[in-house]
Amino acid sequence: LALGAAAGAAGDGGAGLVPRGSAPTEFLITTGPGPVPSLDGENVVFGRVLSGMDVVAAVAAVPTFSPSSNSRAWNQVAEWLGDDRAAKARKVWSKPVRAIAITNAGVLQG
Repeated sequence: LALGAAAGAAGDGGAGLVPRGSAPTEFLITTGPGPVPSLDGENVVFGRVLSGMDVVAAVAAVPTFSPSSNSRAWNQVAEWLGDDRAAKARKVWSKPVRAIAITNAGVLQG
C-alpha cells in the first residue's frame, strides 16, 4: 500500500495549499510488505518514518475502493469504445473510501 499526499497551487488542480510560485509537492509513504512496482522509474525513494508510525498505520488501515472484476471489464470495454468516463472512473480506484485529515502535524526542522 502506498499512502500519498499532494499540495498544489490553486488552478493547477491541486489543493491550493502551496504559495504561488512554489513547485507542487507530493510525498508517498509505502507500507509494504514489499516493493511497489507502480513507483518504478517515476519516483525518488528516500527516508523513513522516525516517529508517528501509529498514524501511518491508522491511515493505511482505511479501506480503499476496489471495483469488482465485472466493473473493471466493463470499464475496459468503455475505454475501447472511446468513452472518456472510463478514465475518470479509474481515478477513484484504490483511493480511500472516506476522507483522511491529518491535523496538528507540526513543522519539520532541517
